[in-house]
Amino acid sequence: MNQLDLCLICHMMPLTYIIDQRCILFWRKLRASSSVLLQLLASLTMNEHLSLCSRYKLCAANVTTNCVKFSVWSSFEQSVCFKLFNLYYCVYVIFLLLLCCAALCVFNK
Repeated sequence: MNQLDLCLICHMMPLTYIIDQRCILFWRKLRASSSVLLQLLASLTMNEHLSLCSRYKLCAANVTTNCVKFSVWSSFEQSVCFKLFNLYYCVYVIFLLLLCCAALCVFNK
């Protein structure tokens, strides 16, 4: 069992996903702030945050906290499941090849 499997089982994300989630939520707070200076700062860094939001398939215009958390978790879950699927598929193919070799050895005797 590797670190990603353990994270998925314990419902914990790696730090990179958590940092991205916090950045998106912080940027959302900056945009909604009553301070003009903070809103200006948010608009100056909009391109970086839009690219971060697009990584998790979020619309940056009106994201809710739950939506951000769900999207980041889904992205993490899909990446782990995809890696696990590839690993299990490779093991399955190797098993089938070994089974075919064993059957050939039996029938050639």
